[in-house]
Amino acid sequence: MDVLEGLIARRHSVLLAMPERGSLLAAAAARGIPVCEWRLGEALLKAGRYSGALSLARSALASGYAVWSLARLARAARPDVIYSNGVKSHLLSAAVAPFLRVPNVWHVRDFVAARRFAPFLFAAARHTTRLVIANSSAVAREWEQHGIPVEVAHNGFGISNSATAPRHHSGAPLRFLATGILAPWKGFDLVLRACAALPANLDWRLTICGDELYETDGHRGVRIRLEDIAKELRIADRVAFAGMVKDLGPYWRDADVFLHGSVKPEPFGRVVAEAMLAELPVIAPNAGGIPEFVRDGIDGLLYPMGDFRALRDAIVSVASGAEGRNAMGAAARQRIERDFPIEATVERVERSLADVIAGRNLHRSRICVKSA
Repeated sequence: MDVLEGLIARRHSVLLAMPERGSLLAAAAARGIPVCEWRLGEALLKAGRYSGALSLARSALASGYAVWSLARLARAARPDVIYSNGVKSHLLSAAVAPFLRVPNVWHVRDFVAARRFAPFLFAAARHTTRLVIANSSAVAREWEQHGIPVEVAHNGFGISNSATAPRHHSGAPLRFLATGILAPWKGFDLVLRACAALPANLDWRLTICGDELYETDGHRGVRIRLEDIAKELRIADRVAFAGMVKDLGPYWRDADVFLHGSVKPEPFGRVVAEAMLAELPVIAPNAGGIPEFVRDGIDGLLYPMGDFRALRDAIVSVASGAEGRNAMGAAARQRIERDFPIEATVERVERSLADVIAGRNLHRSRICVKSA
């Protein structure tokens, strides 16, 4: 939505097509982004990385209706370019774009090589897309290894409205914050195990902000499992589950350290950058896109992904003094402000789309944005 707002401000005509279920359509409309419903069907919405063969077969059958719905939408919108966001929308736009004779651009924000359908996705990218944009160099390398040229447009962040206030507390206990979607690969269980292994004389509290969001197979029941793990580790009295939070501002200000525990590489790691912008020192895995913006020992600490003992040791090292944490948090905010403003991301995406449109009026282009 940040990118689309930037494109609209630059006088582009944008139409955001989203599945009819969920809150993103309303959120985009509230920000002045033109939206429409794209009907995908229940089976296709639920298919994901943990789906079995039967679920995938059902989603394949449902894809015909989704392709028809998209084709109908695109004919009415008459876009100069289709700007696709999300793995499902990539595959479906690949089926539609050649018949509509509209250039197709994918903005990829995930690692996909290990997924079952990866060969089809890479083949579709080679034969139906005009350009692939990646949100990190780590993601770009995966696609380049399969012979697909990629441009990188790192995630950007709005700086003007992100000012932080002084911390709400001082002294013990040390307050940790972990946020994100409660999905199996996000590693909140790793964070719990690392905290449980901290020295007995360290007084701490952990708040987890986030909840189950995906409707896809394998993403339900995560919160209950995490609550059970906290009880088993006998730290339930120190852990608070805040659920889905619309405004993280008070949580940023109440925290001393941000902990990130993903057990699979983050394509970028947006929430880590948001914590840095809130002047929090971050402790995060040294994998995926995170090392592209977190400088180990300057903005935060990086540890080997999946190693809860290394995460524990990193926590112990930052727990030793508030002065060091404050210096690290200040450096973190400066890093994001200087090198990752949203304006730079919008400019990069705009330039890429303009190159694809190739000769059409840059200031009056029509862009159909799809996400699934």
